[in-house]
Amino acid sequence: MVLNHINIIPGSRYIAGAMLESSEEHDLRSLEELLEEPGFGERFRHSQGLCLRHLQAAFDRWESPVALELIKTTALKFVRQLIADLREFQRNHDYQYKHEPRGSEWSSPERAIEFLVGPRAALSGFRELQPSRKVRFGDMLQSSR
Repeated sequence: MVLNHINIIPGSRYIAGAMLESSEEHDLRSLEELLEEPGFGERFRHSQGLCLRHLQAAFDRWESPVALELIKTTALKFVRQLIADLREFQRNHDYQYKHEPRGSEWSSPERAIEFLVGPRAALSGFRELQPSRKVRFGDMLQSSR
């Protein structure tokens, strides 16, 4: 028996998951339509574009050649710059170059992670579930008694 998401009733869908999928599907369709508008498309071209998961979803679902080409060229431009920034970040960690001022390359590891797994906002609920670093494990055990 395979369960859908985390629901324990066979054959039924996890309602929150289904709602999120529906909302995401609607957002992707809306974005496809918006990218065909010249003004919006030009602004999108100067953005970071989509994360990898949404890029794949768009390539799987979209039919508009204009929108597909735009997300592809935007992603390629972003990834090329990201690779250059990551290389510079790595080079700057060599002791010979530690005196050089920091630039945009210092945010490249975080940008790479966001491209691969999605923006930080999507993970904000997870952060609230984690204990504060100031709380020691022993203290947590004491308070639970």
